[in-house]
Amino acid sequence: MGNLQFNRKRREDPVYVMWEETQEWLAEYGRILAIVVAVVVVVGLVGMFWFNSQAAKESEAGVKLAEAKQLYWAGDYASVIQRAQEVEDQYGGTKAGVDAIRVKADAFFWQGDFPSAIGAYELYLDEVKVDTPVLSGVRENLAQAHESQGEYEQAAQIYEAAAAEEGPRNLQAERFVDAAYAWKEAGNNDRAVELFRRVTTEFADTPSYPVAEIGLGEMGLQDS
Repeated sequence: MGNLQFNRKRREDPVYVMWEETQEWLAEYGRILAIVVAVVVVVGLVGMFWFNSQAAKESEAGVKLAEAKQLYWAGDYASVIQRAQEVEDQYGGTKAGVDAIRVKADAFFWQGDFPSAIGAYELYLDEVKVDTPVLSGVRENLAQAHESQGEYEQAAQIYEAAAAEEGPRNLQAERFVDAAYAWKEAGNNDRAVELFRRVTTEFADTPSYPVAEIGLGEMGLQDS
């Protein structure tokens, strides 16, 4: 009788009831839980391994790209192109792998291979998703490469797009003047005059003001 009362009390004890329910749940779902835990552990280990592997890959790519940049400053553009291409091929997807495209484009540019420079700069701009200060110089070189190829309309469009972006007023004014001269070479005198006059009216406080006035004078006009 005493054992019966004790067992009844145990079954009425909420802690005991919860313990019993937990045991029943584990008996039914314990295997599934073990599998889920194992999967989580495996995924975590794979993720950690991948992260460490990517960090090592990025480090290796950075060292090789630094070697290419040293050659760049030494003026050995042919070797720069070769080294940068190796980094791009072997470490594609890393920051250094993407930056290698820009370094290669600069080498093509200073080597006078403007068609290759244009292709590499455009590829770099497609790869880079976040705007950085470096992009301003890339776009300027791309526009100059187009000008060197006699592709003045493409150059003008790039200069004008760059001028429309937020930035220092002096730089904006320079880009508008560059765009105006490129439009002039492209035969679009109306657009050239419009941009020259925009500089003389909106950017009169910048060093580009007298350059724009000269541009208008060369076209037989004066600011009004």
